[in-house]
Amino acid sequence: MKNYVNDGKTVNITAAANHSSGDMVVTKSLAGVAQGDVDSGDDVVLAIEGVFRFPKNTSTAIDLGDLVDYDDSADEITKAVTPASGDVEDVGIAMETVASAGAFVNVKLIPGGGTFA
Repeated sequence: MKNYVNDGKTVNITAAANHSSGDMVVTKSLAGVAQGDVDSGDDVVLAIEGVFRFPKNTSTAIDLGDLVDYDDSADEITKAVTPASGDVEDVGIAMETVASAGAFVNVKLIPGGGTFA
């Protein structure tokens, strides 16, 4: 098929800040996971589909199937973000149940989904 570009699971961007491999990166209306370490101004590949393990707010219990938010300033997943710059509401779906004291949660990203602050 001559108009095929790629499978849409990744996108190349120019980083607006330094990021480490595995960091959530938010750019305009796109949230993804950095596939490598990158300095501001350099190109990086973001995974925009898949299940990833992220730090979570340790005062919030999350159930399998919950829509979850990304709190940029805290760099963590939560269920009740108060939208501020860089935050993403409904960034993904929890793929496991984690008690409030749990430090991490597996999240399936929703490509192009969510509300971006």
